[in-house]
Amino acid sequence: MENLLTSSHLEDHILRLSISTFSFQELARDVVEGLGSKGSRVRLNLATDLPTLLSDRQYVAQIVSNLLGNALKFSPNGTPCELGAKWSGGSLTFWVRDHGIGIPASEVDRIFDRFYQVDSSSTRPYGGIGLGLSLVKNLVQTLGGRIDVRSAPKKGSIFLVTLPLVHPSVGERFGHRPDLNGAQSGEHRRRPLAGSSV
Repeated sequence: MENLLTSSHLEDHILRLSISTFSFQELARDVVEGLGSKGSRVRLNLATDLPTLLSDRQYVAQIVSNLLGNALKFSPNGTPCELGAKWSGGSLTFWVRDHGIGIPASEVDRIFDRFYQVDSSSTRPYGGIGLGLSLVKNLVQTLGGRIDVRSAPKKGSIFLVTLPLVHPSVGERFGHRPDLNGAQSGEHRRRPLAGSSV
């Protein structure tokens, strides 16, 4: 329901940002706790020196929640997933890694399309309406970041989100553009699945 409501607000251009300072470590733990028993499958790999973010906490949490929900849904029961984060310059990068069914190279460029599902015959047992990743991409774009995907069939997927530490609207208000490390709003790129390093 939350996804549908947020998506509707994005379509109607009435999305309201609530910019505040918050800790990504605390946000990550809150999201995992909100998963209930499924949260026991999430392994946290968070850098200990993460700076605070000045962005919309609710929407960052929604991005993390959607990515973790997908990772858990498309991974075998009992298989762990990873939520990690690190920072560099003016950007925070966090990722969700799973060991699920993976995404064929021919499908990666379409997974962010609204209501699109990879090979409905193979994903039917997992349910859903194909809205989550479309919403994630739009929220990442709204927050001034980018999302990248590394995946391969039967080898799982890694979704990486890079966000500015300071939301662009705040930087522009004070005559300063935060360092986005070359990030382009809404960009997503296809990469081969890497090893354990991110």
